[in-house]
Amino acid sequence: MLIPVSWTLLVSAAADTGTMTVGTAAVGASCEYANSENGGLDSPAATSPYVKSNHFCAANPAKFAGGAGCGECFEVTYGGSGGTNPGMAGSAVVQVVNSADAVDFTCHVDVFKAITGASTGQFPVSFKPVRCDVASDRGVATILDGNNAYFTKAIFSDLPHAVASAQIEVDGLWFSMNRLGGATFVSSLSGGTGGVSFKLTLSDGSTVSLNSCFSSWPVSTGSSCTPGGSSPPSPSPTPAVCTAWNEDPYATGAHVSCCDGLNEQLSNWDGDGNMYFKCRQANTLGGSAEISWQEYKDQYGFAFNSGSEDDYRKGVFEQNMAFIDSENAQGHSYVLGVTPFTLRTPDEMSMMKGLKRRVEAPDLPALEEVADVEEVASSLDWRGRGILNEIKNQGSCGSCWTFSAVGVVEAHWAMKTTKLEDLAEQQLLSCSGAGSCGGGDEWEAIEWYAGSGRRRSGSKHGACTTSSYSYSGRDSSCQESSCSYGVPQGAIGGYTYGSKSDSSMITFLNKGPVSSGVYASSSSWDNYNSGVVDTSCGGRTQDHAIVVVGYTSTTYIIRNSWGKRWGESGHINLKRGVSGDGASCILQWEPMQPTISMAVVV
Repeated sequence: MLIPVSWTLLVSAAADTGTMTVGTAAVGASCEYANSENGGLDSPAATSPYVKSNHFCAANPAKFAGGAGCGECFEVTYGGSGGTNPGMAGSAVVQVVNSADAVDFTCHVDVFKAITGASTGQFPVSFKPVRCDVASDRGVATILDGNNAYFTKAIFSDLPHAVASAQIEVDGLWFSMNRLGGATFVSSLSGGTGGVSFKLTLSDGSTVSLNSCFSSWPVSTGSSCTPGGSSPPSPSPTPAVCTAWNEDPYATGAHVSCCDGLNEQLSNWDGDGNMYFKCRQANTLGGSAEISWQEYKDQYGFAFNSGSEDDYRKGVFEQNMAFIDSENAQGHSYVLGVTPFTLRTPDEMSMMKGLKRRVEAPDLPALEEVADVEEVASSLDWRGRGILNEIKNQGSCGSCWTFSAVGVVEAHWAMKTTKLEDLAEQQLLSCSGAGSCGGGDEWEAIEWYAGSGRRRSGSKHGACTTSSYSYSGRDSSCQESSCSYGVPQGAIGGYTYGSKSDSSMITFLNKGPVSSGVYASSSSWDNYNSGVVDTSCGGRTQDHAIVVVGYTSTTYIIRNSWGKRWGESGHINLKRGVSGDGASCILQWEPMQPTISMAVVV
């Protein structure tokens, strides 16, 4: 079966017919080219991709292709009759930057005037896909989330067609990028500080290499790659044969992969710079017979500068796979499998587990009494209710305590105000004094916000937004003075906490997500894929901070900070009712929640 490498409509030479209306939906659109956060229409990402000033439109969702059609160009023509206003015949090349609620095309008023001569109305038009008339075919990469060696967000523009897929290289290591929306892609990185390149596959199947975009990494937000360092698109490759284990017989003539809905398409680059595809189960459940070292590297985008490093990582990977096989053969209530960390040693994984509390729980005074919850739900899940951001990734820094503290502040602020803010973990890491990449205390972090508590007294602090204080995953000097607050000073009044019991945990969860800790220094956590972990505490001590986001009659639902490709989309289930301190020591410490002062909520 041949892999479709382009959206059928976009490569068709025939013109189609539809309707064009005037609107402003394209400004600040889903592609993020013109978002005000990114500098609006004057930003590098906004000015480089457009064929002419303001020649952009919202198009119906089919043309936007769930974001994959972002940046495509169409020649739109009005024949001069049939409109609600007479108008005049005309045509223009427009670029798709949003889907909105457009029937066919809802275009910026300047485009509307250019095509029809009118400033309002509804007009029948014909349209056909064309190459974008950009400044060059070399492409521009603009960094939207900079100053971070472990994560980046980039937007690609100045290209003749939409971007189908993207990869980023840092220090010789290649990482796959995931589409966040429109022309914006994100990727977790490994902390490298060397040069950066990108490889893009466009919707027509051609490839673009943006070589040596940046000489060192990370770079500041808003930095743009120099187009002169890239190469023009290669000719469209001959579609490769799908070598999938699971093939989709319906994947013909549509913008889908050769994999079915239960699988994911894996992509990588061969030595000639061409993209090739394979399919495998999206959540491989483990066993060395399931995935080879090369397949693992392809799946997670790993590459190494030397053969010796590759050999070493292969040895670690094989040891971990042997452990996975052995554990899965025992019939546990959980299943292990490959994760982004299956090539890491236990010592390397321990760096990510940085919960180091400084005061025993009985000595911690509650800053506000907890109101009793008269009735608790039989089950509760706070996910999907608009109070939790996407799963985040702490990288190799032991900053889990910041993600736990920020996670519950984001949630409880959203519950009070209906405003879900993306708050800055780096602010706590660099400014609070509650810890470092070597570990810290989320209780003390909340006290720092509040300016009072057992271990804190002094100024109150607001919570910076991530967009104004991005995460670098490194110990660094405090930059709070230049950030923008998503939660104002004085809004975080302290915390409340309960007792070390299942009933207290459930009571608190009925009030919102809970900050807590677990013992995570086991290969079962490192390689967790699915199921319910029931391992008892066994006298161990909590070493990793998390957020509890729900429960069932038998489990706690745990939100982790190791990225979405770990566990069940970044989550793990722990069994309720395990004696002692609970599964993975979840009940060894009191459940804690921040208090939000309504006096300053706006």
